[in-house]
Amino acid sequence: MSELLGLKWRDINFDTLEIHLVRAIVNGVVGDMKTEASRKPVPLGSALAEVLVEWRGRTPYNQDEDWVFASPEKLGRQPYWPDSAL
Repeated sequence: MSELLGLKWRDINFDTLEIHLVRAIVNGVVGDMKTEASRKPVPLGSALAEVLVEWRGRTPYNQDEDWVFASPEKLGRQPYWPDSAL
């Protein structure tokens, strides 16, 4: 979940259907992925891509530098934290 909540829109390539994991949230801190292997692109299924495109169209935080799961309580300046997303 920490990698999912650490996604920004620029990390998702809808053309190649890949998600690039570059950061994670651990103990309330946003940080880089620890290993090179953990930074490998993850395949993005077409059904999930469609859902994300729809979400991007609905959320006010839809620019490349915005968090995919931006916290409205923080006005999009921070993502949801893992313990707050449950």
